[in-house]
Amino acid sequence: MNRRRILAWTLLALCANAAEALPGGRQIFQEGANARQLISSAVATASRERKNVVLIFGANW
Repeated sequence: MNRRRILAWTLLALCANAAEALPGGRQIFQEGANARQLISSAVATASRERKNVVLIFGANW
């Protein structure tokens, strides 16, 4: 199995588990968040600290 397939199946499994993890329609992402500002801030902080940034996309479905 190649890496892309493994990654795709892993992401699919994570999404399926995330849907079950929040009963009652609880929202985990801020709807009014300014994504550009948050990403810029994370990149600036990581640059100062010589670290990497992991960007995770999500939504309240």
